[in-house]
Amino acid sequence: MAEPIRNPCGHEFCLSCHMDYMKVNMCCPMCRKPLEPHNLGEVCVEKQCMIERRFPKKFEERKKELINLKKWRGNNKHIAFAYGNTHK
Repeated sequence: MAEPIRNPCGHEFCLSCHMDYMKVNMCCPMCRKPLEPHNLGEVCVEKQCMIERRFPKKFEERKKELINLKKWRGNNKHIAFAYGNTHK
């Protein structure tokens, strides 16, 4: 895990894995709580630094893999656009 995020429900996932999952299911994989695409959470920098310190080789391998796949967020912020009426 190179870019750990925490959902609003408190469960933690790899950002790129969770983004792929949300293309199919707009809910938390653990508790199935519905999630909004604009509320994915931010990368937990503290946890990311801990992972990088403890597993430097694996972290760099995963980071390079995500960069090559154009899935590395880095310092960029996630912005989701909604078109039309999204109110229920």
